[in-house]
Amino acid sequence: MTHIGLLGMVYVFSRTLGKWLGAVIGARLGAFGRREQSYVGLTLLAQAGVAIGLANSLVQAWPLGGRLIETIVLGSVVIFELIGPLAVRHGLVRAGEVPILSLLQKRAPQGALEGLHSVAAHFRSSLGLPAGHPLRDPGDILVRHIMRQNVETVSNATPFNELLRFIAHSRYDRFPVVDAEGRFLGMINYTEIRNLLFEPALVPLVVAGDLLAPNPRSIPPDAPLRIALETLRQHRDLSYFPVIDPEEPERLLGILSQNDLLAAFRRFGSGA
Repeated sequence: MTHIGLLGMVYVFSRTLGKWLGAVIGARLGAFGRREQSYVGLTLLAQAGVAIGLANSLVQAWPLGGRLIETIVLGSVVIFELIGPLAVRHGLVRAGEVPILSLLQKRAPQGALEGLHSVAAHFRSSLGLPAGHPLRDPGDILVRHIMRQNVETVSNATPFNELLRFIAHSRYDRFPVVDAEGRFLGMINYTEIRNLLFEPALVPLVVAGDLLAPNPRSIPPDAPLRIALETLRQHRDLSYFPVIDPEEPERLLGILSQNDLLAAFRRFGSGA
């Protein structure tokens, strides 16, 4: 590390900046949201095998200058392998691609107090819980820790045929609808779409805003999971909750699916 020098630090800085700017530009060209534009670059920082192999090949082909380049590359690999995994973890969570809860590891089979303490501290810090917060069962986990933040939304002006193309490439069966200012208006489900398919004469006249349910049953991000589970018991037709900011009711924060909710109870309710 002490041998990479100023040139090595310039390389580390330039590579980091290049990864971040490249990701920002690529996300904009791909019409991704601001969240992805801001954080996807962090997931590209890790560097190891290919770089080491190329540096070794360079030394064999160019012994005089290749040794310096190899030193810089190996030193940068150490840096990027220290910060890379943490950056990937942070970037994926902040970009909304991975719920925090899915990053928690099961207890390591150490059998020692340090292992148990490490797991407890990891669990608490990952969930953002203060020290000493009692987590008696999965019902104490908050909605914000398992909701999916990277939500695919549909504009209320989307024509019906374009909506069908969107649905064909989606993995969900509920679709949040927003207006031109990004304000949450409601949800569309398959039932409304299926009914319209039997009225082909209406298809050219219909847009997404005509199909939405305007007042879906929503949930705030700081609600415990037991409340969401109880709501599912009372309303068997529900499969998704839109997660709404209680201070800004028109702001959609994420989606809590029934599958993710039940997976959290199954995973942590079984002593994992």
